[in-house]
Amino acid sequence: MDADRAAIYGTVAVVVAVALASSPLVGAVDLTPEHTADTETADAPLGSGSADVSVASVPDAARFVRGDYGASAYSLRVPNAALSVASVAGRPFVTYKLRIDGLGYATLTLYELRGRSGDEIALTFDPQPLAPDRIDRERYTGELLVTLADDRGRRVLYRGDVAVEVVR
Repeated sequence: MDADRAAIYGTVAVVVAVALASSPLVGAVDLTPEHTADTETADAPLGSGSADVSVASVPDAARFVRGDYGASAYSLRVPNAALSVASVAGRPFVTYKLRIDGLGYATLTLYELRGRSGDEIALTFDPQPLAPDRIDRERYTGELLVTLADDRGRRVLYRGDVAVEVVR
């Protein structure tokens, strides 16, 4: 019983000693991990670093098509855009956005570029259903936007119109 009690008191003493030694009052020991400004680390902020990228291709048309198996909802089908990545340092990212003002519709995809030097990235959108009562035209005009966020801020790499056809 005395050995058990001694182990408990010893553990409590170590915990109290470490807490006091690392407290702001004493400050003899710093137990917090040291953060560096190295943008190659996983904990660097998203949008930091730099990238040399260019938009290789963008679609000039998109379609709203009815769902399969009798579903009444429409889904947006957009051919892929292509992004060429020459070099990357840190954690810059690219956003790919389509906005259709006539519908009040927008979709956006974010791509982190870390580790993608020398790659060509296919930019895509996830299909999202759209209620059929929202579509009241045969054709809409959308705006495609590709932006890069890095240490220099957010820059527009591509902005252009895209024709969006409704397939009934």
